[in-house]
Amino acid sequence: MTLARINGISFTDIAARVLADCPRELKCKHPISLLRIAYALIGADKKERAAELLEEIRDIIEDIADETRQKALMGEWTLVSAFLEFPDIIKMEPIIQKAARMIGGRCRTLTAEEPFAFGMPMMILFHKTPGQLEAEIEAFTSVTGMLCSLTGIKNCAEAFFKAEVALYRGNLSEAELSAYKAAYQADAAGQWPIRMGTANLLGHTAFRRGNNRDLSKYFKAVEESVGSDALSPYVMKLLRAGVYIWMDLGKLFPQWLRDAV
Repeated sequence: MTLARINGISFTDIAARVLADCPRELKCKHPISLLRIAYALIGADKKERAAELLEEIRDIIEDIADETRQKALMGEWTLVSAFLEFPDIIKMEPIIQKAARMIGGRCRTLTAEEPFAFGMPMMILFHKTPGQLEAEIEAFTSVTGMLCSLTGIKNCAEAFFKAEVALYRGNLSEAELSAYKAAYQADAAGQWPIRMGTANLLGHTAFRRGNNRDLSKYFKAVEESVGSDALSPYVMKLLRAGVYIWMDLGKLFPQWLRDAV
């Protein structure tokens, strides 16, 4: 939903306008829908607006008389709130642990069809603090496992993160092995960000080995990884632009990306 557009207007902009005119009585009937909008706002990097909406949703949930339903909804609320810390995985982990305990099963806000990490194709961006990589990998493993239980999103990102770490450490053989594992898991899970990211990573390893003949194969694999999510074509073009940079082919950048640089 994050980058979906309706008549040229982004979903998050339309949702914000609708919410501004929506009576509280109607909002109270649909807390899960409100939480999904908050999650989409976070994915669109509108965290301040998402935080405001989450405060409003919490007030709605606190007014629910049924304690069992209230607890489950607060678990859903806590899960979405954890993503306000995205991509600080160490801060996210205890919040998601708390959410998992409160929900006690599958959540209703996020589904297995949701692109992992808002469609981010590089897990290395979860590495934020120098010297904390191992702790971040451990927290990442914990979070992806919990999200698998909560949402049904298959855990294919862990192998991908390890592949990226191996690549940046110069261990190309380990990077390739983990990338192929992640790609296989991503195909089974239908997770286009991981499929796309692994194809890009394998292109990196080929480039570092001087095996430029295989680059066209990985270019094609990146393009074929585009999913139905509105974000995926943009991610594909950004990754392809990254390859143009390695090869000093900036003139091939799409016009919209040149305008943004």
